[in-house]
Amino acid sequence: MVKKIGVIGGGQLARMMITPATELGIEIKVLAETEDAPARMAATVIGDYKDLETVLRFAATVDVITFDHEHVPIVILEELEKSGVAVHPSSSALLFAQNKLAMREKLANLGLPVPDWQAISTASELEDFLSRHDSQAVLKTPTGGYDGKGVRVINSAADASDWLNGQVLLVEEKVNFVRELAQLSARNVSGEWKSWPVVETIQADGVCSKVLSPASQADQVQAALIAKRVAEGLNVTGVLAVELFEKAGWTVLDALPRKLQPEETEAALKTLLPAAVAMGMSEDKARVNLTAFQWVIRAVNGPAPRVTTVAAVGSKKIAGVTEARVDHPMRSLATLPAANVHWREGTLVLPEDVREGVLVLHRELLTDATFQAQMEQLIAKGWMLVIDIDDDPNHWSGYVESDFYAFKAVHAVTVSTEHLADVIRPFNA
Repeated sequence: MVKKIGVIGGGQLARMMITPATELGIEIKVLAETEDAPARMAATVIGDYKDLETVLRFAATVDVITFDHEHVPIVILEELEKSGVAVHPSSSALLFAQNKLAMREKLANLGLPVPDWQAISTASELEDFLSRHDSQAVLKTPTGGYDGKGVRVINSAADASDWLNGQVLLVEEKVNFVRELAQLSARNVSGEWKSWPVVETIQADGVCSKVLSPASQADQVQAALIAKRVAEGLNVTGVLAVELFEKAGWTVLDALPRKLQPEETEAALKTLLPAAVAMGMSEDKARVNLTAFQWVIRAVNGPAPRVTTVAAVGSKKIAGVTEARVDHPMRSLATLPAANVHWREGTLVLPEDVREGVLVLHRELLTDATFQAQMEQLIAKGWMLVIDIDDDPNHWSGYVESDFYAFKAVHAVTVSTEHLADVIRPFNA
């Protein structure tokens, strides 16, 4: 396990790393630019992060290098990597945070939704782009821009005359969006990836002034898919924020390139609409929700989603107990398209073509020899077994007589109290 982490840059992000590092038992050291930097309490070196010798000396005192800003020169990080220093994120990943042109090209190659864009360096190239986008565009300097700096909305080349001095610029279509979103996620060196709920960001003068979490009625699944694709495509290690525009109107936004097929889309809508209306959704709302093209296209061009069978079986229904422990959770699961739900009382009847799934056993069924044989067969087929134990003392004689087989033969046990969990845990190790 890494014991010493070195952070290049002594800013606010470095300061916010200090407390969690301490709580995790990890020593953190900071290369700060000045003695009064926000992360000065962990600063072990005061120096210039653009000086290779300074950075190399600092790196020799830690096990891994990271940074609290994206401005560390790539050549310095490459030299660290060549000398055997672990750098996370790597220099190849940080490049895309430093250069917007490189990022646009990479995201386009990954098949991710990006606005139309072009690298330009002359007024004629800029005017040509504007002519194809209703005389509106966003012009950006590829490097160095931050918090609204290095970004302009333009209507003609004259609006950017002071920037058209031979340097290469990034010009993008002006997106008609209704709000800005951000998807935060984390990916470790082993490739494991996790995400937070997508948030809405509100800007003031080009700077984020407010964050609403979670974003109301946002497509959490789609935002996470895009963020995961970015993290894996750029081989990012650490925490990554992917900023998104939510566009007005109907738009195909998918984490993978798809071919739009209007006939299939209309056919799918006609098929789904009656079901949505039957579930209580108004026809107008159903048409809006069901015309999310990316899901239709995913269903048409991609593999069918894997359906998980969740079955529950109990010896008998007990009023006030079965409802809370089985009925209500199963009804909730039944609303998920990827769940195939079954509930039976006393006997277990499953479709012949179901090879595996999750089986919830209500009460003490595994003390019965017939059920024991059935459970062993299901486990052999790959099923996961979960038993819901009733803590009625009258049932314990059966558990004891069966040598607590009910707990030993399943993958997990649900109980009502922590004390009961402590009693059962030794039998379900």
